[in-house]
Amino acid sequence: MKYCTAYQYFVKIMACKLKVDTAIKKPVREIVHHSYLPLVDTASAEGFFRTRKRNMTQDQINNTYTYHKPFGTQQERYEQIRAKAKELALVFAELCPKSREASLADTNLQQAVMWANASIAINEQEMS
Repeated sequence: MKYCTAYQYFVKIMACKLKVDTAIKKPVREIVHHSYLPLVDTASAEGFFRTRKRNMTQDQINNTYTYHKPFGTQQERYEQIRAKAKELALVFAELCPKSREASLADTNLQQAVMWANASIAINEQEMS
């Protein structure tokens, strides 16, 4: 017997969208046809999620989770990235009202700085 997986059920729920009925000006549910979704055995679907391959090799994992002491011009570039991000953070503070969205902008700016610095630290190697 074939079953609908939890993922497929989620897709079906998300495929239900709100549509405004122009005659009565109220939202009504429009159910999207789901016959294109194949049904699979629950066991095989669970196996699919368990057997995904890692995106990183052992060497990449070791390199990513190792401290990388700054060398050469790395420290100056880290400081340049942080200085430009600080300028943008000050623009946010000046122009944006205090809100959830402004807080998310600040958080994502901090995250962008972190990833930019990580790209330098992780992907450059000191020449011996």
